[in-house]
Amino acid sequence: MDTPSSRVAGRLAGARGQKFAARRQELATQATSGLAELGFARASMRELAQHCEISLGVLHYYFDDKDDLVMCCVRQYKNHFIDRYNSIVIDGSSGPELKTRISSALSNSLRESAAMHRLWYDLRTQALFDDRFAASINEIDDSLAALTWKAVIAYAELCESVVIITPAIVYATADGLFHRALRDLITGDAEAPQRLAHEIDSALDDFVGAPA
Repeated sequence: MDTPSSRVAGRLAGARGQKFAARRQELATQATSGLAELGFARASMRELAQHCEISLGVLHYYFDDKDDLVMCCVRQYKNHFIDRYNSIVIDGSSGPELKTRISSALSNSLRESAAMHRLWYDLRTQALFDDRFAASINEIDDSLAALTWKAVIAYAELCESVVIITPAIVYATADGLFHRALRDLITGDAEAPQRLAHEIDSALDDFVGAPA
C-alpha cells in the first residue's frame, strides 16, 4: 500500500508540507526512468538514489522505502497518462476523428513509453502476490478501465450509435491488445505500435452497433 508512514505523513502535513510534497514529486519524476529500466524486483533505493544523483539518506528522508517511492512514481505517471487521454476524448469532434486520435495516441505511447508501460504490468502482476500494492494498483487499474469505457461511449455517441458489449469486455480487449503489442515491441517487433493502431481501430468498430 502506498500510504506514507507517520514520519513522512507528518512532513507532508507540516508547515512546509507543500514544499515537501513538491520535492517528493520531483524526485519521483527523476527516479521513474531508472525504475522503468530496472523493473521493480531489480531496483533498490541505493540504485534509484544514484539515478537521481542524490544521497541515499536524502531519498529516505522523502520516502519511507522502495514501495513508497515506486507507487509515487507509478501513480504520478498514470495520472499524467489518464489526464492526457481524457483530453483526447473530450476534444473529439467526429467518430472517425476520435477513433484516429485514440488509436494514434495509444500507438505513440507504446512507442515512446514502453519501459513505463512494462513497469505498470510488472507492478500489476506483483499486486496479485503482495497486498501492499493491491489497493493502489487496483484503484489505478479501475481508473484506466473507466477512461477506456468513457472513450468508447464518446465514440459511439459521435457515430450516433450505442456500445453493444460490457465495460469489462471493452477494457479486457483494449488492455489485452496493448499488452500483447508491448510484448511484441520489447522483443524486437518494430511494427507492433502501428499494428496496435489498426487493431484498436477495428476494436472500436466492434464495440459499437450500426449507426441508428
